[in-house]
Amino acid sequence: FRQFDRDGNGTIDVSELAGILAHFGFTPMSHVVWALLEEVTRGTHDEITLPEFWKLTEILRAREGFTKDEVLSLEAAFSACRLNGHREELGTDQLTAALGYLGYALDPEDVEDIAVEVDMDRSGRLSLREFLRCVRKVREREIRRIQRVLDELGTTKDGLIKGSEVPAVVRAIGLLPLEEGLRDAAVEAGISLDGRGLSFEALWRLLEVYRQRDGFTAAETEEIEAVFKEFDTDNSGALSAVEVGRMFRSMGYPITYMQQEQLVAEVDVNASGNVDLAEFKKLIRKWREYQVRNLEAAEASAEKAAVAEAETEKVEIEPIAEEDTEDEFLKRAGAALKLAEEARPGIRENYGFTEREVQELRERFNRADLDGSGEIENREMRNVISVLFPQLATNPARRPELRQLIEQADDDGNGTLNFRDFLRLVRKCYDLRDLDQYAWERKAICQAGFAPGEVAGFRQIFTGALGTRTALSLQELRGLLEGIVPLGSRNSFLLASMFQDVVESHRGGAGEDMADFGHFLLLMRQLLDKNFGGLAMLRLR
Repeated sequence: FRQFDRDGNGTIDVSELAGILAHFGFTPMSHVVWALLEEVTRGTHDEITLPEFWKLTEILRAREGFTKDEVLSLEAAFSACRLNGHREELGTDQLTAALGYLGYALDPEDVEDIAVEVDMDRSGRLSLREFLRCVRKVREREIRRIQRVLDELGTTKDGLIKGSEVPAVVRAIGLLPLEEGLRDAAVEAGISLDGRGLSFEALWRLLEVYRQRDGFTAAETEEIEAVFKEFDTDNSGALSAVEVGRMFRSMGYPITYMQQEQLVAEVDVNASGNVDLAEFKKLIRKWREYQVRNLEAAEASAEKAAVAEAETEKVEIEPIAEEDTEDEFLKRAGAALKLAEEARPGIRENYGFTEREVQELRERFNRADLDGSGEIENREMRNVISVLFPQLATNPARRPELRQLIEQADDDGNGTLNFRDFLRLVRKCYDLRDLDQYAWERKAICQAGFAPGEVAGFRQIFTGALGTRTALSLQELRGLLEGIVPLGSRNSFLLASMFQDVVESHRGGAGEDMADFGHFLLLMRQLLDKNFGGLAMLRLR
C-alpha cells in the first residue's frame, strides 16, 4: 500500500490505481480502473484506503483483472462451452473453441501454450478461475499485438489512432473488418471514426463492442433475430443444428450440408446438437469469414499455380508489391461480400439455389421437357429426381415420401410441374438427403467413438482447404495419408481393402466406390486401431 501511496496521504487515488493493475500484470484500462474503484468504495469516494486496497487485491487475484460485468460474460461463455457431464470444468482441448466462441482468433499452437502454462496440475481440465487466467493471457497478447500494429502504422502528433487505420487493427486480431458494422459499433461505444483520432482505450472499447456484436450492424442483427424467431416455433430459444441450413437459405445464404456441419462444429462447442440465438449469430459471422478464407485460399492457389507455370516455362513473373497488399485484399474481400449480399434476394427467391445452380437445373428441366411446353409430367419428373438423387430414389423407406413430394409439388393437380414447382421439389429432396446424411453421420460418429473436437478436426481435413469436398475416392485418401505415413505396396493393398470394406458395408450418400464423411470417420478409426503406418503413435505425439 505504501509503495503505491506515492504522496503518503494514506489513500490511493485513480492515477495510482493504474499502477496497481500494471503491477499485477494487467494493462490498466480506464474503464476497468473506474469500475474497480466504484466496487471497492461503493461509489462513495474517489480514493481507496488500506482496507479497501486489501479488498481490491483480492478482487484482482480472483478475477484476473476483469470487471464484474466482464466476469459475468465470461462465466456465461464458460458454461456454454462445457461438454455435457463436466459441470464445473472445461477441457483444455476445448479452449480453442471456447476462445473462438468469445471472438478471439489465435493459432492452435498459441492456445496450447497458454493451456499448458495455466493447467499447472496437467489434469487436462480448466476450472473457471483457470479459464479466466487463460482469457487474461489471450487479452494481454492481443493488446501487445495491437500495439505492434500501431507502431508500424504510426499515430497522429497527439498520439491518436486514425479512424482509417482501424480496419487494419481489426484484421490484425483475426476479425473481419466491415465498414458499416464498425460504424454501428462506434456509435454504440460513443466513438467517432471521423474525428481527430482515437486513444488506445477508445480503440479497445470499439474493438470489444465490435466483437460482442459479431461485426453486425443494428439492421443485420434485427434480421438475424427475426429469422431465428420464425424458426423457433415452440419459443424454446434453441433449434436443432440440422435446421441451420434451412435458416441460412431463408436468408439468401447458399450454404451446403458440409459447410453447415463444419460451421456448427465450430460454434456448438458443448456438442449439444442445438443452436441458440447467440450461436446462430456466430454462425452467420463465421459464414462471412468462411467466404473471405475461400477468397484467400483461391488467391494463394492461383499464385502457386502461376509460380509453377512460370518455373515450367522458365519465365519470370512480376512479384506482388509488399505495400498496400493488406489494404488491397480488404477491398477485394469487401467487394466479394457486397456481391454476396446483392445476390441474397435472388437466392432466397430460388429456394436457396445460386444463379449458376438454377441455370444447371433449368438445363435438366428443359431436357426432360420434350415438347417445350414449360411443364413436365409427374411420371417423367420421377425419372429426373432418380437421376439427381439416386440414394433417395433407391432407399425403400424414402420412396413413398418422394412420391408424396412430387404430388404435393403439383399445386393445381393437372399432373404436370412447371420450373418453379421443380425448383421447390428439388430443394425438398435436398433437405431429405441432408436429413439422411445427418442421421448416417451421427451413427458413424457414435460407432467411431471420436470426441466432438476430433470430429471437427477430421471434417476440416475431409472437406479440404476450400471446404468443398463432399466425397473421397481411394486415390484422394492415399493423397491425404502419403505425406503422413509410409505407403508401400503392402500398406497400399491394406488401405484399398479397408476402404472397399467400409464403403460396401455401410450405406452412405457418396455413391459407389466413394467415401463420404461417415465412411471417412470409420476408416480413420480402423486405421488408428490398427496403428496403420504408425498413425496411432503420431496421433499421441
